[in-house]
Amino acid sequence: MSLHNMNTQRMVPRKDYTANRLVSGTLQLGRNTSLVLDETQLEQGQLDTTGVRNITALGNLISWQKVDYDFNYHQMEFPCNINVLIMSEGRSLLPCDCQVHLRPTVNPPNLEEYLKTVQHAQLSSQLNKYRVYLTAARSLDYSISDQMTKAVEEDFVDMRKDDPQSISAEDLHRMLVVA
Repeated sequence: MSLHNMNTQRMVPRKDYTANRLVSGTLQLGRNTSLVLDETQLEQGQLDTTGVRNITALGNLISWQKVDYDFNYHQMEFPCNINVLIMSEGRSLLPCDCQVHLRPTVNPPNLEEYLKTVQHAQLSSQLNKYRVYLTAARSLDYSISDQMTKAVEEDFVDMRKDDPQSISAEDLHRMLVVA
């Protein structure tokens, strides 16, 4: 993500009535795609109308798993299943369900050199094996035992008893998805 890209790229697909075709957008992605957004490249500046639309489209994708295709006279929602990873040096512009704060153990002057050695150590064939494994693991069948279901239910009820405002059904769903 850069300010220039956010202000110039069209992320949502749109209908070109002159050519009578759908012009693809960056967010027109296949099911189970993993999307990595690098906010560390986003410099200070002003988002124009296109940039604001793109941020809104990314937010809708992350929060609701939908992309609104632009047909000029109306929008049409298309459901999607896209995993999004946001890398940011601070608080993200985009909504996110889970944050992982990383604190490097290597001193910053050596960090770039360390990262280069780590990148070279991972052969592309090994990275491909990781990708295949993660893709296969996501599609495996799983089941939750009655005992585990009961334990989760009891824990949820206990948390709600202690402080009803502290956790919602949506929070429980988020925890189950992350688990």
